[in-house]
Amino acid sequence: MMFPVTQVVLDTHTYKSWTDRGKYMLHADGKSFWYDKSFEVLVFADAKLGVNAEHSWGDAPVVGHVMEFGLTE
Repeated sequence: MMFPVTQVVLDTHTYKSWTDRGKYMLHADGKSFWYDKSFEVLVFADAKLGVNAEHSWGDAPVVGHVMEFGLTE
């Protein structure tokens, strides 16, 4: 059985607005980390986290359902 490759990023940045945090999660600063995994969990210094997922038709629904389950349960 194959599992997607995952990366957990412990980031030292903090952001006051969701917009700035979202922009960083989309493209970072170009040198912080690579977007070469099926999905990455980014944990920020202020204990907020986000997920950056590969968005092909096969991977995106799986990550979406896992995140939805985690947020609702």
